[in-house]
Amino acid sequence: MAALLVLAAGAARGDVVQTLAERVQGDVTFLDGAVSVAGKTLPLADVLLVSRAATRATLSAPQALRLADGQVWPVQLRRVQGKKAQVVSPIAGARDIDIDTLRAIDFAANLEDRGDQAGGTLYREGGEPIPGNIIWIDAQRMALDSPLGLLTLGRDTAARYVFKHVPKPVSDPTDDELRLVDGSVLRGKVAIGNDRVELRHAIWGTISVPGAAVTAITRFPADVTHVRDLPAGAATAKAIVGTGTSTGGAEVTSGGAGVRVITIQLGASVRVPVAGGGTLAATLMPVAGARGAAKVKMSIEGKAVLEESVAPGANARPVSADLGAAGGELVIEVVSAGEPATYPGGAVLADVLVIATKKP
Repeated sequence: MAALLVLAAGAARGDVVQTLAERVQGDVTFLDGAVSVAGKTLPLADVLLVSRAATRATLSAPQALRLADGQVWPVQLRRVQGKKAQVVSPIAGARDIDIDTLRAIDFAANLEDRGDQAGGTLYREGGEPIPGNIIWIDAQRMALDSPLGLLTLGRDTAARYVFKHVPKPVSDPTDDELRLVDGSVLRGKVAIGNDRVELRHAIWGTISVPGAAVTAITRFPADVTHVRDLPAGAATAKAIVGTGTSTGGAEVTSGGAGVRVITIQLGASVRVPVAGGGTLAATLMPVAGARGAAKVKMSIEGKAVLEESVAPGANARPVSADLGAAGGELVIEVVSAGEPATYPGGAVLADVLVIATKKP
């Protein structure tokens, strides 16, 4: 069976549920062992993705811990001593976390997760980065073993510390992913009840949150390959030559776990390798602030497989394309749907996945 390619979305749109058989849009509610959407009740076992439009925050914490597998744990960081970080989670209580499992510590909320920050480095608010190793952290200060010697700094100047070590894994590649409105990203085994979602987690134990706190559930069966698991640079973007006055560009928006959503301006394209064929499913919408209509064209190894127009202000809608059985390089380009072209314009593709072709 060919792999299943997924780009999880971050764009604004309505709730989406994807199964192997269909994509359904509508308000999502959680039932006992099932997801309800648009009048349909779908067993959790059949669900590949639940992607919701978050409207409000229900949880908060001043700091966050980041892991190599993309997990983000909002916490209150009390202290670091030796190989342990003492933290309090709003949803799971107090824990001592093994430092060897961490990729980074955020000392402030809502920091951009940049993948180009060097390990063994303290990044500061309004100051130059300082290389070194953390010796200890308390409620107000921290000590760093740096090339300049032992430095004692106020925590209020710190933005993020990135560890130099290779973090120990705390999840399995087939674990489910749960995303919450406060920015939490958790990996484990998901179960759902009436307006509740639970996650069995290797560190935090069983976490239970109200349905309103959930923004996404992604499941990782063995025959699913996510774009964020592909080598760096597998998804690329470049302007198309010969588009007149277009200054088109494409943005492959990433979080710590990789590609999340594709935004393509007029006159630009994105190329993504697809390992194996199948049926592509996505949610299509215009870019924010679009004034001109756009046309999305997709081809696989040079063969046209989709052409869809999207008007300014249009509602998000599902689209699909048959990619055949072999796979190859998927090219997605966006051009003007009218002449002359009107800018700004473009398209957003959210929750893109390729459902594997079943072999006889």
